Amino acid sequence: MARPLARTVALAAARLARCRARTGCAGALAGRRRRRPGKRAGRIAGIRLVLGVAVVLVATSSFAPAAAQTADDPAVYKGRKIAEVMSYRGAPWLERATRIEEENPDALMAALPIE
Repeated sequence: MARPLARTVALAAARLARCRARTGCAGALAGRRRRRPGKRAGRIAGIRLVLGVAVVLVATSSFAPAAAQTADDPAVYKGRKIAEVMSYRGAPWLERATRIEEENPDALMAALPIE
């Protein structure tokens, strides 16, 4: 329930008169009780501490994929280098005459246990 404006003005004037009588201050709100600044600063410091610990825990967690865990070379996954992307311009390399000699697919098929 809101106070009437006249009553609010009268209370502020009375507070100002009491304040001037005691300390000589000129502020109308000087007599009002204020919060301790240290209490709020302590809360903010606590929140920052909790958030900092949470960030460290998330950053060091093992939820990151294995490819992102190798900071020294991002193109390595589980110890193997990730191949480059090939466009249509790489078709002649796939159709080269020396491919059978280099890859030896007959020996590969013989070594695999396929019926």
